[in-house]
Amino acid sequence: MPNQSAQFLALISEHGRKLIQLAGMAIRNPEDYGAELTRNALRDAMSNHLGAIRAALPQEFPNSRIDDLGRHIYFCEQNDWFDIVLHDVPDLLAKAEMFAKEMQVTDAGSFDRFLHPEFRARVELAEQADQPNYHDLIVACCTALATQFTRKSGAENDSDGEIGRVFSPNEPVLMVPSDLDNETNRNRQRGALLLMQGWRAFVRNPHAHGEQPYDEEYAVHVLMLMSFLGRILDGSTVVGEDINGANANNQ
Repeated sequence: MPNQSAQFLALISEHGRKLIQLAGMAIRNPEDYGAELTRNALRDAMSNHLGAIRAALPQEFPNSRIDDLGRHIYFCEQNDWFDIVLHDVPDLLAKAEMFAKEMQVTDAGSFDRFLHPEFRARVELAEQADQPNYHDLIVACCTALATQFTRKSGAENDSDGEIGRVFSPNEPVLMVPSDLDNETNRNRQRGALLLMQGWRAFVRNPHAHGEQPYDEEYAVHVLMLMSFLGRILDGSTVVGEDINGANANNQ
């Protein structure tokens, strides 16, 4: 779900900056880092960052100076420090930036950009965990959608009865099409009603009543459904002033 190109570039940049900092300290203090013990510690520190970079580079990453970087870290002499700072890392960072831009083409086709704004921050927060809890994520987004429904319509709750009243094809509170003058528009109005009630029965209620151990694929489909419903609510028009009539009990 997260933007993979941004994560990739951030990781490579972080370790690249650390390499420049370490080699830069050695350049500024050549006498201190000339000693074998200190140079070994420097080599080990830079090798750790090199290992992290190598692990992050995919097979299709373009040719770069990463092998030169590895050789310069291995020998770790004064001229190697300059090569690391002036040539190896800058080349690697430039290639990583170009590669990340190419990755964005793929990222742009991901579902994240179609998420309703009410859900996007919640998804990003959930994805920061090593093992995202998709049940908790769906519960939070269901609550957000229910709040959007009651706020827009003025309904007391998001019960089946209230959903039916708000999206009624006869005297709606929220009008989805521009009018109800033809069968097509009346079907769209009724479809919005059924979609909202279906979401409540199939998603909101089961998750509200107990833990549902679903995976990422399930979460993606559910979030896209709720994003579609959020978009329907955004585009609907309030057509009645008296929108707080008798509310049906929550079913």
